[in-house]
Amino acid sequence: MATNSVNESITKLTLKLQGLTKAKDPKRTELDLWVQGSEKFQELQSTLDTKKEKKKKMKIVDVAWFCEQLATTQAAGMPLFRSLNMIASMQKGRATGQAAAEISLAMQEGASLSGAMQPRAQEFTSLVIALVTAGEASGKLEDSLLRAAKALKSRMALKSKIRGAMFYPTAVLVVAITLVTVMLVVVIPKFESIYAQNNSKLPAVTQMVINFSHQAPLILLILGALVALIVMVLLRSRVDSNVKRKVDVFNDHIPLIGKLISKGATARVSSTMAGLMGSGISVLESLDFAGETSGSTLYQDALTVVRTKVAEGSTLSNALKESEIFPELKINLVRVGEESGDVPKLLDRYTETAEDDLAATAAKITSLIEPLMMILIGLIIGTFVLAMYLPIFKMGDNLGQ
Repeated sequence: MATNSVNESITKLTLKLQGLTKAKDPKRTELDLWVQGSEKFQELQSTLDTKKEKKKKMKIVDVAWFCEQLATTQAAGMPLFRSLNMIASMQKGRATGQAAAEISLAMQEGASLSGAMQPRAQEFTSLVIALVTAGEASGKLEDSLLRAAKALKSRMALKSKIRGAMFYPTAVLVVAITLVTVMLVVVIPKFESIYAQNNSKLPAVTQMVINFSHQAPLILLILGALVALIVMVLLRSRVDSNVKRKVDVFNDHIPLIGKLISKGATARVSSTMAGLMGSGISVLESLDFAGETSGSTLYQDALTVVRTKVAEGSTLSNALKESEIFPELKINLVRVGEESGDVPKLLDRYTETAEDDLAATAAKITSLIEPLMMILIGLIIGTFVLAMYLPIFKMGDNLGQ
């Protein structure tokens, strides 16, 4: 039905253009009317082409780029429709181009920018739409778009740092498991068959490793089931808040990693609140959005309690302190901001400090885990090699005697 509507609009414009050649209005030139109609025709034709394409989904990096480009064109004084059409042309065939064309069409039909983003709310996120809504209401759309881009970039940077810190130990662990599996399934059985032909008594450590290899199928089955269970729980946590809460509690108690995740959540909360409050959104609404974007049900629950206390008349700094989950530095900076009347600015400063602290913590964790994992792999492989070659060394000693 949307395609038929566009076709009807195009037909009407075509008829109007044909009729312009017969018009004789001294106050409006035929050229001006033709240009306006031609531009509208091209926009609708481009939109019709977009409708025929398969709808593509934007990633967070695409949304950040979209907001940044739109803010840049707004700063240059470019009309919003022209900015959207330019982005649609630059990103033709991509998800960002599709989104720009869809938003442009919706705005031509009377929707606001934030309203036109709603059909893609899952991609633009509630945070971006809230900032754009605030920008439209205050007349500071450029600032709101820049804040949205900054918030998204900050979120990507934090996620990258956490993943980077967890990647190395995970990769080393996978390599260690792979090596142990190859040793148990392929290497040790070959040595066992060689030693069985000699009927010689094997050293205790060798016999222990061989006996352990006999249990390899069962061990691998248990390990595979454990991995499958973990994956199922993680997938379930995306749709079940109760499971997500249990996973977050478990993650919070993991040595080193729990601390890293906690710092990341705190930084996200501060970044979100700074952007929203700086755009004129109330403290209560900012707390709601901050809880949603924290990535942790522990922080979301804490912020729900904070919101209730602020709504009852408590100051934000006192409510944060009573939650006993936020760092003392953040609470003190918020208190200073409340006294000076510029909480968003102080939250922005804390976010920068928190991100630097997160990066330092990630580097520290990596530097601590790296030697431990290497020692672990060395001990495992060294034990296997020693156990398999020890009988050969003994045979050599016996031959020498």
